[in-house]
Amino acid sequence: MKRYIKNLFEKKLGIKIFRNTLPRGCDLFHDINRWYGINNFQVVFDVGANIGQSAIQYFSRFPSAEIYSFEPVSSTFEKLKRNTENLSNRVRLVNSAMGSSRGKKEININSDSRVNSIKHNVSTTKEWIVIDTVDSFMENKAIEIVDFVKIDTEGYELEVISGAKNALMEERIGMLFIESEPISTDRSFTAFADLQEAMNSYGYKLFGIYEQQMHWSGEKDILFFNPVFVSQKMSEQDVSPNAYPLRVTA
Repeated sequence: MKRYIKNLFEKKLGIKIFRNTLPRGCDLFHDINRWYGINNFQVVFDVGANIGQSAIQYFSRFPSAEIYSFEPVSSTFEKLKRNTENLSNRVRLVNSAMGSSRGKKEININSDSRVNSIKHNVSTTKEWIVIDTVDSFMENKAIEIVDFVKIDTEGYELEVISGAKNALMEERIGMLFIESEPISTDRSFTAFADLQEAMNSYGYKLFGIYEQQMHWSGEKDILFFNPVFVSQKMSEQDVSPNAYPLRVTA
């Protein structure tokens, strides 16, 4: 009877009803909670924070986490501060970019701050910014483990990964959520094949693909998406929300 009623509603409303769990890949936070327990995530790196969209989301979605939001552009960083000022001290703002080595670089500034890019020269307006690395930041802040890293850096993702090589080799990063495109183009994205090769070299495996975005112009193929990779430890079959691998003493 329940199945009959469910099928009737689905047919009538033109929707699909999931009673117990969403299919893998629909909602990242649902999948994290199902497989690992959302409260086990205690440190989040938000690389490419822009004006705070992801910081606000992570503050809500990761209720036990300390969130570090990295944004290098001065005007964008000021907006990030304003948009997160009412959040608790769980959100910590850092006015720098992440890359393969520490130093300074020029970034191209656009009218839409979401597409500011170190790598792609699409603007005549530039700004010198500070570059740090994930490895050096973790060392300087005495952060042993980062549970979740988001990287959205308009084509600069591989450089950010390179600057995290020590943490990745030691599996001190649990999960990475990285913007990517299906194949290599001249747009401001990192090709999935290059990204997967880089992550596989550290033993990280594909957990899922999220937030598939079609072309803005209406073309019927995918412009970009966000693959999520997990460490070898987190991909093991016996890992459960009650035995979160990165904080279990061997």
